[in-house]
Amino acid sequence: MYFDHDNNSFAEQSGWVGKDDGLLVFDKNNNGKIDDGSELFGNNTILSNGNKAANGFEALKDLDSNNDDKIDNQDTNFNNLKIWQDKNSDGKLDEGELLSLAQAGVKSLNTNYNNSNEVDANNNAHKQQGSFTTTAGTTNKMNDVWFDVDLAKTIETDLVEVNDVIANLPNLAGFGNVHSLHQAMALDTSGELQDLVEQVISASGAEQNDALTQMIYHWTGVEDIDPNSRTAGRMHDNVIVDARKLKALEELTGKEWLGTWWEGDPDRNPQAPILLKAFDDLQLYIKDKLFYDNNNLLSKIRISTNDEGELTEVHVSTFINYLEFEYADNPQQTLNQLRQVKTALLKRGDVGKQTLAALEQAGDEDGNALAQMLARDIYLHLIGTYDNDILTGGSGFDVLEGGDGDDTLNAGQGNDKVTGGAGNDIYIFNLGDGQLEITDANGYDKLQFGEGITKEDVSLYQDKLHIYLEVLKTGDKVRFDRSDDSREIAIDRVDFSDGPQLSQQDLMGANVVDTVDYWQVLS
Repeated sequence: MYFDHDNNSFAEQSGWVGKDDGLLVFDKNNNGKIDDGSELFGNNTILSNGNKAANGFEALKDLDSNNDDKIDNQDTNFNNLKIWQDKNSDGKLDEGELLSLAQAGVKSLNTNYNNSNEVDANNNAHKQQGSFTTTAGTTNKMNDVWFDVDLAKTIETDLVEVNDVIANLPNLAGFGNVHSLHQAMALDTSGELQDLVEQVISASGAEQNDALTQMIYHWTGVEDIDPNSRTAGRMHDNVIVDARKLKALEELTGKEWLGTWWEGDPDRNPQAPILLKAFDDLQLYIKDKLFYDNNNLLSKIRISTNDEGELTEVHVSTFINYLEFEYADNPQQTLNQLRQVKTALLKRGDVGKQTLAALEQAGDEDGNALAQMLARDIYLHLIGTYDNDILTGGSGFDVLEGGDGDDTLNAGQGNDKVTGGAGNDIYIFNLGDGQLEITDANGYDKLQFGEGITKEDVSLYQDKLHIYLEVLKTGDKVRFDRSDDSREIAIDRVDFSDGPQLSQQDLMGANVVDTVDYWQVLS
Protein backbone atom coordinates (compact mmCIF):
# COMPACT_ATOMS: atom_id res chain seq x y z
CA MET A 1 0.00 0.00 0.00
CA TYR A 2 1.28 3.48 -0.90
CA PHE A 3 0.22 6.81 0.59
CA ASP A 4 1.77 10.29 0.36
CA HIS A 5 2.31 11.02 4.05
CA ASP A 6 4.54 14.10 3.69
CA ASN A 7 2.76 15.87 0.80
CA ASN A 8 5.74 15.80 -1.59
CA SER A 9 3.99 14.21 -4.60
CA PHE A 10 5.49 10.81 -3.78
CA ALA A 11 3.39 8.11 -2.14
CA GLU A 12 5.51 6.02 0.20
CA GLN A 13 5.14 2.30 0.82
CA SER A 14 3.39 2.28 4.17
CA GLY A 15 1.79 0.33 6.93
CA TRP A 16 -1.93 1.06 7.08
CA VAL A 17 -5.22 0.54 8.89
CA GLY A 18 -7.35 -2.57 8.70
CA LYS A 19 -10.81 -2.68 7.13
CA ASP A 20 -12.50 -2.35 10.55
CA ASP A 21 -10.41 0.65 11.69
CA GLY A 22 -11.21 4.33 11.29
CA LEU A 23 -8.92 7.23 10.38
CA LEU A 24 -9.75 10.73 11.62
CA VAL A 25 -9.45 13.04 8.60
CA PHE A 26 -10.07 16.65 7.53
CA ASP A 27 -10.62 17.29 3.79
CA LYS A 28 -9.19 20.79 3.97
CA ASN A 29 -9.45 21.60 0.25
CA ASN A 30 -12.94 20.06 -0.05
CA ASN A 31 -12.03 18.04 -3.14
CA GLY A 32 -13.67 14.86 -1.90
CA LYS A 33 -10.31 13.14 -1.45
CA ILE A 34 -7.80 12.60 1.31
CA ASP A 35 -4.81 13.76 -0.69
CA ASP A 36 -1.94 13.20 1.72
CA GLY A 37 -0.78 13.18 5.32
CA SER A 38 -1.64 16.85 5.81
CA GLU A 39 -5.33 15.81 5.81
CA LEU A 40 -4.78 13.10 8.42
CA PHE A 41 -3.92 13.87 12.04
CA GLY A 42 -0.23 13.22 12.67
CA ASN A 43 3.22 14.74 12.47
CA ASN A 44 2.59 15.88 8.87
CA THR A 45 -0.47 17.96 9.80
CA ILE A 46 0.07 21.70 9.28
CA LEU A 47 -1.01 23.77 12.29
CA SER A 48 -2.68 27.18 12.14
CA ASN A 49 0.72 28.78 12.83
CA GLY A 50 2.19 27.16 9.71
CA ASN A 51 4.35 24.61 11.53
CA LYS A 52 4.00 20.86 11.47
CA ALA A 53 2.39 19.20 14.48
CA ALA A 54 4.52 17.07 16.78
CA ASN A 55 1.88 14.33 16.65
CA GLY A 56 -1.79 13.75 15.88
CA PHE A 57 -3.07 14.80 19.29
CA GLU A 58 -1.20 18.11 19.10
CA ALA A 59 -2.78 18.60 15.67
CA LEU A 60 -6.19 17.89 17.20
CA LYS A 61 -5.58 20.44 19.98
CA ASP A 62 -5.15 23.08 17.28
CA LEU A 63 -8.89 22.69 16.52
CA ASP A 64 -10.02 23.01 20.16
CA SER A 65 -11.54 26.46 19.68
CA ASN A 66 -12.97 26.70 23.21
CA ASN A 67 -9.92 25.16 24.95
CA ASP A 68 -11.84 22.53 26.90
CA ASP A 69 -9.45 19.63 26.07
CA LYS A 70 -11.88 17.98 23.71
CA ILE A 71 -13.28 18.37 20.22
CA ASP A 72 -17.09 18.28 20.11
CA ASN A 73 -20.01 20.14 18.55
CA GLN A 74 -19.02 23.26 20.50
CA ASP A 75 -15.86 23.56 18.37
CA THR A 76 -15.81 25.36 15.02
CA ASN A 77 -14.50 22.51 12.86
CA PHE A 78 -16.29 19.59 14.52
CA ASN A 79 -18.57 19.02 11.55
CA ASN A 80 -15.62 19.19 9.12
CA LEU A 81 -13.98 16.16 10.71
CA LYS A 82 -14.76 12.75 9.22
CA ILE A 83 -13.98 9.10 9.85
CA TRP A 84 -12.40 7.32 6.89
CA GLN A 85 -13.01 3.58 6.98
CA ASP A 86 -10.73 2.33 4.23
CA LYS A 87 -12.62 -0.93 3.71
CA ASN A 88 -10.21 -2.31 1.09
CA SER A 89 -7.08 -0.85 2.73
CA ASP A 90 -5.79 0.61 -0.54
CA GLY A 91 -5.01 4.14 0.69
CA LYS A 92 -7.61 5.67 -1.63
CA LEU A 93 -10.93 7.19 -0.60
CA ASP A 94 -13.73 5.24 -2.28
CA GLU A 95 -17.45 5.85 -2.29
CA GLY A 96 -19.11 4.88 0.99
CA GLU A 97 -15.88 4.99 3.03
CA LEU A 98 -16.32 8.46 4.56
CA LEU A 99 -18.55 9.01 7.61
CA SER A 100 -19.39 12.11 9.62
CA LEU A 101 -18.55 11.92 13.34
CA ALA A 102 -22.27 11.68 14.06
CA GLN A 103 -22.68 8.79 11.59
CA ALA A 104 -19.75 7.04 13.25
CA GLY A 105 -21.32 7.52 16.69
CA VAL A 106 -18.59 9.86 17.95
CA LYS A 107 -19.64 12.50 20.52
CA SER A 108 -16.23 13.97 21.37
CA LEU A 109 -12.50 13.49 20.81
CA ASN A 110 -10.29 13.93 23.85
CA THR A 111 -7.09 15.89 23.18
CA ASN A 112 -5.15 14.60 26.20
CA TYR A 113 -2.85 11.63 25.63
CA ASN A 114 -0.08 9.47 27.02
CA ASN A 115 3.14 8.56 25.22
CA SER A 116 3.70 4.86 24.59
CA ASN A 117 6.36 2.45 23.33
CA GLU A 118 3.81 0.01 21.92
CA VAL A 119 4.66 -1.45 18.49
CA ASP A 120 2.15 -3.78 16.84
CA ALA A 121 2.80 -6.99 14.88
CA ASN A 122 3.10 -4.99 11.62
CA ASN A 123 5.83 -2.73 13.06
CA ASN A 124 3.52 0.29 13.37
CA ALA A 125 4.28 2.36 16.48
CA HIS A 126 1.31 3.45 18.67
CA LYS A 127 3.31 6.35 20.11
CA GLN A 128 0.49 8.47 21.53
CA GLN A 129 -2.63 6.94 23.10
CA GLY A 130 -5.83 8.65 24.13
CA SER A 131 -9.59 8.19 23.89
CA PHE A 132 -12.89 9.33 22.38
CA THR A 133 -16.42 9.28 23.73
CA THR A 134 -19.30 7.72 21.82
CA THR A 135 -22.86 9.04 21.55
CA ALA A 136 -23.83 6.04 23.70
CA GLY A 137 -21.63 7.40 26.50
CA THR A 138 -18.82 4.81 26.34
CA THR A 139 -15.12 5.64 26.13
CA ASN A 140 -12.99 3.92 23.50
CA LYS A 141 -9.32 3.92 22.57
CA MET A 142 -7.92 6.48 20.07
CA ASN A 143 -4.24 6.20 19.10
CA ASP A 144 -1.82 8.17 16.96
CA VAL A 145 -0.26 5.34 14.97
CA TRP A 146 3.07 6.09 13.31
CA PHE A 147 2.91 3.79 10.30
CA ASP A 148 5.94 1.74 9.24
CA VAL A 149 6.99 3.67 6.14
CA ASP A 150 9.71 2.84 3.59
CA LEU A 151 10.78 6.26 2.31
CA ALA A 152 12.84 4.76 -0.52
CA LYS A 153 9.94 2.84 -2.09
CA THR A 154 7.68 5.45 -3.61
CA ILE A 155 5.21 6.08 -6.42
CA GLU A 156 4.82 9.44 -8.18
CA THR A 157 1.36 10.92 -7.63
CA ASP A 158 1.44 13.85 -10.10
CA LEU A 159 2.56 12.73 -13.55
CA VAL A 160 3.29 15.04 -16.48
CA GLU A 161 3.11 14.23 -20.17
CA VAL A 162 6.25 12.78 -21.75
CA ASN A 163 7.07 13.71 -25.34
CA ASP A 164 8.05 11.17 -28.01
CA VAL A 165 11.77 12.01 -27.86
CA ILE A 166 11.98 11.33 -24.14
CA ALA A 167 9.75 8.26 -24.46
CA ASN A 168 12.34 6.71 -26.79
CA LEU A 169 15.20 7.28 -24.32
CA PRO A 170 16.02 4.82 -21.52
CA ASN A 171 13.92 5.10 -18.38
CA LEU A 172 14.70 4.39 -14.73
CA ALA A 173 12.18 3.92 -11.94
CA GLY A 174 12.00 6.63 -9.32
CA PHE A 175 13.05 6.10 -5.70
CA GLY A 176 12.58 8.14 -2.54
CA ASN A 177 12.08 11.78 -3.52
CA VAL A 178 13.33 11.25 -7.09
CA HIS A 179 11.06 11.05 -10.12
CA SER A 180 11.43 8.35 -12.76
CA LEU A 181 14.03 9.35 -15.33
CA HIS A 182 11.38 10.04 -17.99
CA GLN A 183 9.36 12.22 -15.62
CA ALA A 184 12.49 14.04 -14.44
CA MET A 185 13.46 14.82 -18.05
CA ALA A 186 9.94 16.03 -18.81
CA LEU A 187 9.97 18.29 -15.73
CA ASP A 188 13.43 19.71 -16.52
CA THR A 189 12.65 22.80 -18.61
CA SER A 190 16.36 23.45 -19.20
CA GLY A 191 16.78 20.20 -21.17
CA GLU A 192 20.13 19.56 -19.44
CA LEU A 193 19.12 16.17 -18.02
CA GLN A 194 17.97 14.93 -21.43
CA ASP A 195 21.27 16.09 -22.95
CA LEU A 196 23.21 14.17 -20.30
CA VAL A 197 21.17 10.99 -20.83
CA GLU A 198 21.94 11.20 -24.56
CA GLN A 199 25.64 11.76 -23.77
CA VAL A 200 25.72 8.67 -21.53
CA ILE A 201 24.19 6.58 -24.31
CA SER A 202 26.55 7.77 -27.03
CA ALA A 203 29.83 8.09 -25.11
CA SER A 204 32.22 5.45 -23.81
CA GLY A 205 35.04 5.04 -21.29
CA ALA A 206 35.91 7.92 -18.97
CA GLU A 207 33.73 10.35 -20.92
CA GLN A 208 30.72 8.11 -20.37
CA ASN A 209 31.46 7.71 -16.65
CA ASP A 210 31.74 11.48 -16.21
CA ALA A 211 28.45 12.02 -18.05
CA LEU A 212 26.81 9.33 -15.91
CA THR A 213 27.89 11.04 -12.69
CA GLN A 214 26.53 14.38 -13.91
CA MET A 215 23.31 12.66 -15.04
CA ILE A 216 22.79 11.27 -11.53
CA TYR A 217 23.34 14.72 -10.03
CA HIS A 218 20.76 16.27 -12.37
CA TRP A 219 18.31 13.37 -12.05
CA THR A 220 18.31 13.67 -8.25
CA GLY A 221 18.28 17.49 -8.38
CA VAL A 222 21.57 18.02 -6.53
CA GLU A 223 23.65 19.50 -9.36
CA ASP A 224 23.80 22.95 -7.72
CA ILE A 225 24.90 21.66 -4.30
CA ASP A 226 28.35 22.95 -3.25
CA PRO A 227 30.67 19.90 -3.43
CA ASN A 228 32.36 21.05 -0.20
CA SER A 229 29.16 21.75 1.73
CA ARG A 230 29.31 18.51 3.72
CA THR A 231 32.93 18.90 4.81
CA ALA A 232 33.29 18.25 8.52
CA GLY A 233 34.40 21.33 10.44
CA ARG A 234 37.11 19.58 12.43
CA MET A 235 38.49 17.54 9.54
CA HIS A 236 41.67 18.49 7.70
CA ASP A 237 40.26 17.35 4.36
CA ASN A 238 36.97 16.54 2.65
CA VAL A 239 36.50 12.83 3.35
CA ILE A 240 33.19 12.64 1.49
CA VAL A 241 34.95 14.09 -1.61
CA ASP A 242 31.78 15.55 -3.14
CA ALA A 243 28.67 16.48 -1.15
CA ARG A 244 26.51 15.87 -4.22
CA LYS A 245 27.18 12.14 -3.91
CA LEU A 246 25.82 12.07 -0.37
CA LYS A 247 22.87 14.33 -1.23
CA ALA A 248 21.96 12.14 -4.21
CA LEU A 249 21.85 9.10 -1.91
CA GLU A 250 19.67 11.02 0.52
CA GLU A 251 17.22 11.95 -2.23
CA LEU A 252 17.02 8.38 -3.51
CA THR A 253 16.47 6.90 -0.05
CA GLY A 254 14.17 9.69 1.14
CA LYS A 255 16.26 10.04 4.30
CA GLU A 256 18.89 12.48 5.52
CA TRP A 257 22.21 10.99 6.56
CA LEU A 258 22.58 11.22 10.32
CA GLY A 259 26.25 10.72 11.06
CA THR A 260 29.11 12.27 12.99
CA TRP A 261 32.40 13.17 11.33
CA TRP A 262 35.39 12.22 13.45
CA GLU A 263 39.11 12.75 13.34
CA GLY A 264 42.01 10.93 14.91
CA ASP A 265 43.58 7.49 14.66
CA PRO A 266 43.02 4.76 13.68
CA ASP A 267 40.09 5.59 11.43
CA ARG A 268 39.12 9.23 11.22
CA ASN A 269 35.85 8.63 9.48
CA PRO A 270 34.60 5.09 8.86
CA GLN A 271 31.30 6.32 7.37
CA ALA A 272 32.80 8.07 4.33
CA PRO A 273 34.09 4.90 2.55
CA ILE A 274 30.72 3.22 3.11
CA LEU A 275 28.84 6.16 1.62
CA LEU A 276 31.21 6.50 -1.32
CA LYS A 277 30.94 2.77 -2.03
CA ALA A 278 27.15 3.14 -1.96
CA PHE A 279 27.40 5.83 -4.64
CA ASP A 280 29.75 3.63 -6.70
CA ASP A 281 27.26 0.77 -6.42
CA LEU A 282 24.49 3.16 -7.46
CA GLN A 283 26.41 4.11 -10.59
CA LEU A 284 26.94 0.46 -11.52
CA TYR A 285 23.25 -0.30 -10.92
CA ILE A 286 22.12 2.61 -13.09
CA LYS A 287 24.60 1.79 -15.84
CA ASP A 288 23.39 -1.81 -15.91
CA LYS A 289 19.74 -0.71 -16.02
CA LEU A 290 20.38 1.83 -18.78
CA PHE A 291 22.24 -0.55 -21.05
CA TYR A 292 20.49 -3.83 -20.42
CA ASP A 293 16.93 -3.44 -19.24
CA ASN A 294 16.34 -0.42 -21.48
CA ASN A 295 18.43 -1.36 -24.49
CA ASN A 296 16.19 -1.80 -27.52
CA LEU A 297 19.07 -3.49 -29.34
CA LEU A 298 18.71 -6.54 -27.11
CA SER A 299 15.15 -7.05 -28.29
CA LYS A 300 16.61 -7.86 -31.71
CA ILE A 301 18.37 -10.93 -30.30
CA ARG A 302 16.24 -14.10 -30.18
CA ILE A 303 16.84 -17.36 -28.35
CA SER A 304 15.44 -20.87 -28.90
CA THR A 305 14.80 -23.33 -26.08
CA ASN A 306 13.80 -26.99 -25.85
CA ASP A 307 10.79 -28.41 -24.02
CA GLU A 308 12.70 -28.28 -20.73
CA GLY A 309 13.36 -24.56 -21.18
CA GLU A 310 17.07 -25.07 -21.88
CA LEU A 311 18.78 -22.72 -24.32
CA THR A 312 19.48 -24.43 -27.65
CA GLU A 313 20.34 -21.59 -30.03
CA VAL A 314 20.92 -17.84 -30.14
CA HIS A 315 19.77 -15.90 -33.22
CA VAL A 316 21.73 -12.69 -33.81
CA SER A 317 21.24 -12.02 -37.54
CA THR A 318 18.55 -9.34 -37.05
CA PHE A 319 20.70 -7.67 -34.42
CA ILE A 320 23.76 -7.62 -36.70
CA ASN A 321 21.78 -6.37 -39.70
CA TYR A 322 20.54 -3.47 -37.59
CA LEU A 323 24.09 -2.69 -36.42
CA GLU A 324 25.40 -2.66 -39.97
CA PHE A 325 22.63 -0.30 -41.05
CA GLU A 326 23.34 2.09 -38.16
CA TYR A 327 27.12 1.79 -38.60
CA ALA A 328 26.89 3.24 -42.12
CA ASP A 329 25.65 6.59 -40.73
CA ASN A 330 26.97 6.64 -37.15
CA PRO A 331 30.02 4.38 -36.87
CA GLN A 332 31.38 5.57 -33.51
CA GLN A 333 27.99 5.62 -31.78
CA THR A 334 27.20 2.13 -33.09
CA LEU A 335 30.52 0.79 -31.80
CA ASN A 336 29.85 2.34 -28.39
CA GLN A 337 26.41 0.75 -28.29
CA LEU A 338 27.82 -2.65 -29.23
CA ARG A 339 30.43 -2.36 -26.49
CA GLN A 340 27.71 -1.55 -23.95
CA VAL A 341 25.59 -4.50 -25.08
CA LYS A 342 28.51 -6.91 -24.87
CA THR A 343 29.47 -5.58 -21.43
CA ALA A 344 25.90 -6.06 -20.23
CA LEU A 345 25.81 -9.60 -21.63
CA LEU A 346 28.90 -10.49 -19.59
CA LYS A 347 26.75 -10.13 -16.47
CA ARG A 348 23.92 -12.35 -17.68
CA GLY A 349 25.19 -15.84 -16.96
CA ASP A 350 25.09 -18.68 -19.51
CA VAL A 351 22.62 -16.93 -21.81
CA GLY A 352 24.89 -13.92 -21.99
CA LYS A 353 27.97 -16.07 -22.64
CA GLN A 354 26.29 -18.01 -25.44
CA THR A 355 25.03 -14.79 -27.00
CA LEU A 356 28.55 -13.36 -26.94
CA ALA A 357 29.86 -16.53 -28.56
CA ALA A 358 27.28 -16.20 -31.34
CA LEU A 359 28.26 -12.56 -31.92
CA GLU A 360 31.96 -13.44 -32.05
CA GLN A 361 31.27 -16.19 -34.61
CA ALA A 362 29.45 -13.67 -36.79
CA GLY A 363 32.36 -11.23 -36.65
CA ASP A 364 35.46 -10.97 -38.82
CA GLU A 365 38.94 -10.04 -37.55
CA ASP A 366 39.84 -8.84 -41.05
CA GLY A 367 36.64 -6.83 -41.62
CA ASN A 368 35.70 -3.25 -40.75
CA ALA A 369 35.74 -1.93 -37.18
CA LEU A 370 32.24 -3.24 -36.50
CA ALA A 371 33.07 -6.76 -37.73
CA GLN A 372 36.28 -6.72 -35.70
CA MET A 373 34.49 -5.67 -32.51
CA LEU A 374 31.93 -8.44 -33.03
CA ALA A 375 34.71 -10.98 -33.40
CA ARG A 376 36.74 -9.91 -30.39
CA ASP A 377 36.23 -10.50 -26.71
CA ILE A 378 34.82 -7.42 -25.05
CA TYR A 379 37.29 -5.14 -23.34
CA LEU A 380 36.52 -4.72 -19.67
CA HIS A 381 37.55 -1.77 -17.52
CA LEU A 382 36.61 -2.56 -13.94
CA ILE A 383 37.17 0.00 -11.18
CA GLY A 384 37.04 -0.90 -7.51
CA THR A 385 35.81 1.18 -4.60
CA TYR A 386 37.05 2.46 -1.25
CA ASP A 387 36.34 -0.96 0.25
CA ASN A 388 38.00 -4.39 -0.17
CA ASP A 389 37.05 -5.52 -3.69
CA ILE A 390 37.24 -8.73 -5.70
CA LEU A 391 37.60 -7.86 -9.40
CA THR A 392 37.43 -10.56 -12.07
CA GLY A 393 38.09 -9.95 -15.76
CA GLY A 394 36.88 -11.76 -18.83
CA SER A 395 38.69 -13.68 -21.54
CA GLY A 396 39.85 -10.63 -23.52
CA PHE A 397 41.91 -7.53 -22.90
CA ASP A 398 40.88 -6.12 -19.51
CA VAL A 399 41.89 -3.23 -17.29
CA LEU A 400 41.29 -3.68 -13.55
CA GLU A 401 41.78 -0.89 -11.01
CA GLY A 402 41.40 -1.85 -7.37
CA GLY A 403 41.20 1.60 -5.78
CA ASP A 404 41.50 1.78 -1.99
CA GLY A 405 41.21 -1.24 0.27
CA ASP A 406 42.79 -4.69 0.20
CA ASP A 407 41.77 -5.97 -3.21
CA THR A 408 41.95 -9.31 -5.03
CA LEU A 409 42.36 -8.95 -8.79
CA ASN A 410 42.03 -11.80 -11.27
CA ALA A 411 42.19 -10.45 -14.82
CA GLY A 412 41.62 -13.86 -16.42
CA GLN A 413 42.73 -14.88 -19.90
CA GLY A 414 44.03 -12.41 -22.45
CA ASN A 415 46.54 -9.59 -22.26
CA ASP A 416 45.58 -7.49 -19.28
CA LYS A 417 46.59 -4.49 -17.15
CA VAL A 418 45.91 -4.38 -13.41
CA THR A 419 46.49 -1.75 -10.73
CA GLY A 420 45.81 -2.51 -7.11
CA GLY A 421 46.00 1.04 -5.78
CA ALA A 422 46.23 1.63 -2.05
CA GLY A 423 46.06 -1.30 0.34
CA ASN A 424 47.53 -4.80 0.46
CA ASP A 425 46.52 -6.45 -2.79
CA ILE A 426 46.58 -9.97 -4.22
CA TYR A 427 47.01 -10.66 -7.96
CA ILE A 428 45.85 -14.05 -9.28
CA PHE A 429 47.51 -15.58 -12.35
CA ASN A 430 46.58 -19.00 -13.78
CA LEU A 431 47.80 -21.25 -16.58
CA GLY A 432 46.73 -19.91 -19.95
CA ASP A 433 46.10 -16.36 -18.71
CA GLY A 434 48.38 -14.85 -21.35
CA GLN A 435 50.18 -11.66 -20.33
CA LEU A 436 49.60 -9.61 -17.21
CA GLU A 437 51.03 -6.17 -16.50
CA ILE A 438 50.93 -5.06 -12.84
CA THR A 439 51.30 -1.50 -11.58
CA ASP A 440 51.27 -1.01 -7.81
CA ALA A 441 53.36 1.19 -5.53
CA ASN A 442 51.37 0.99 -2.31
CA GLY A 443 50.98 -1.54 0.50
CA TYR A 444 52.23 -5.11 0.73
CA ASP A 445 51.26 -6.82 -2.52
CA LYS A 446 51.35 -10.49 -3.51
CA LEU A 447 51.31 -12.34 -6.83
CA GLN A 448 49.57 -15.73 -6.48
CA PHE A 449 50.19 -18.35 -9.19
CA GLY A 450 47.34 -20.83 -9.63
CA GLU A 451 47.13 -24.60 -9.78
CA GLY A 452 49.77 -26.26 -11.93
CA ILE A 453 52.37 -23.45 -11.74
CA THR A 454 55.30 -24.35 -9.50
CA LYS A 455 58.46 -22.44 -8.78
CA GLU A 456 60.38 -24.71 -11.16
CA ASP A 457 57.94 -23.86 -13.99
CA VAL A 458 58.80 -20.15 -13.92
CA SER A 459 61.74 -18.24 -15.34
CA LEU A 460 62.59 -15.01 -13.49
CA TYR A 461 64.47 -12.15 -15.19
CA GLN A 462 64.52 -8.34 -15.42
CA ASP A 463 65.43 -5.46 -17.70
CA LYS A 464 65.92 -1.78 -16.90
CA LEU A 465 62.24 -1.08 -16.22
CA HIS A 466 60.48 -4.33 -15.37
CA ILE A 467 60.73 -7.68 -13.63
CA TYR A 468 59.30 -10.67 -15.54
CA LEU A 469 58.03 -14.10 -14.52
CA GLU A 470 57.49 -16.42 -17.49
CA VAL A 471 55.67 -19.74 -17.30
CA LEU A 472 57.97 -21.87 -19.45
CA LYS A 473 55.49 -24.54 -20.57
CA THR A 474 52.90 -22.05 -21.88
CA GLY A 475 54.80 -18.82 -22.52
CA ASP A 476 52.44 -16.88 -20.20
CA LYS A 477 54.16 -13.84 -18.68
CA VAL A 478 53.72 -11.45 -15.77
CA ARG A 479 55.62 -8.20 -15.61
CA PHE A 480 55.69 -5.38 -13.07
CA ASP A 481 57.61 -2.16 -12.55
CA ARG A 482 60.82 -1.65 -10.68
CA SER A 483 62.81 1.53 -10.06
CA ASP A 484 66.14 2.15 -11.75
CA ASP A 485 68.04 1.22 -8.59
CA SER A 486 65.83 -1.87 -7.99
CA ARG A 487 65.01 -0.73 -4.46
CA GLU A 488 61.27 -0.34 -5.18
CA ILE A 489 59.16 -2.89 -7.02
CA ALA A 490 55.39 -3.40 -7.37
CA ILE A 491 55.28 -6.93 -5.91
CA ASP A 492 56.52 -7.85 -2.44
CA ARG A 493 56.01 -11.61 -2.59
CA VAL A 494 55.22 -14.39 -5.09
CA ASP A 495 53.40 -17.59 -4.02
CA PHE A 496 53.26 -20.82 -6.04
CA SER A 497 50.67 -23.59 -6.02
CA ASP A 498 53.09 -26.11 -4.44
CA GLY A 499 54.04 -23.87 -1.52
CA PRO A 500 57.43 -22.18 -2.19
CA GLN A 501 57.70 -18.43 -2.35
CA LEU A 502 59.82 -15.71 -3.86
CA SER A 503 60.64 -12.78 -1.59
CA GLN A 504 61.16 -9.21 -2.68
CA GLN A 505 64.90 -9.83 -2.33
CA ASP A 506 64.63 -12.83 -4.67
CA LEU A 507 62.77 -10.71 -7.22
CA MET A 508 65.26 -7.87 -7.10
CA GLY A 509 68.08 -10.39 -7.61
CA ALA A 510 66.66 -11.67 -10.92
CA ASN A 511 68.99 -12.18 -13.89
CA VAL A 512 69.34 -9.04 -15.99
CA VAL A 513 68.66 -9.23 -19.74
CA ASP A 514 69.14 -6.55 -22.37
CA THR A 515 65.78 -6.99 -24.09
CA VAL A 516 62.67 -9.11 -23.67
CA ASP A 517 62.05 -11.33 -26.69
CA TYR A 518 58.31 -10.57 -26.94
CA TRP A 519 55.74 -8.52 -25.10
CA GLN A 520 52.32 -7.77 -26.58
CA VAL A 521 51.67 -4.04 -26.49
CA LEU A 522 48.71 -3.37 -24.19
CA SER A 523 46.61 -0.34 -25.05
